[in-house]
Amino acid sequence: MNETMNTVWELSSKELRRITLMKKKTTKKAKYPGQIEHEWLAKHPMDIAKYGGQYIAVVGRKIVAHGSDFEKVYAKAKKYGDNPLFDKIPNTEIVVYGSI
Repeated sequence: MNETMNTVWELSSKELRRITLMKKKTTKKAKYPGQIEHEWLAKHPMDIAKYGGQYIAVVGRKIVAHGSDFEKVYAKAKKYGDNPLFDKIPNTEIVVYGSI
C-alpha cells in the first residue's frame, strides 16, 4: 500500500511542477518597455517579411496595424495600448550579382 501512495504522490508532485513551470512562462514580466515586442519580432522574421516596405505596430505578440503611411498606422495602433512598438520593415528583394 505504501508503494501505491508513493506513486500517487510522485505523479501529483510532477503535475504540480508542470503547472508551476507553465505559470512561470506565461507570466514573464518585461524588464524594459517593448521587450516582449522586440523578442517576438526577433523570433518571427518570416511573419513580418510580408510587410516589406511598410510600417508595422506590435502590441504584445501581435501585429495590430501596418501600412505605408506612418500616421495611419500610429492612429490604429494607439487603440490597442499606450506603448505599441513601431518598426519600418525593409523590402525583402534579393539582388544577386555575378555570373554562373
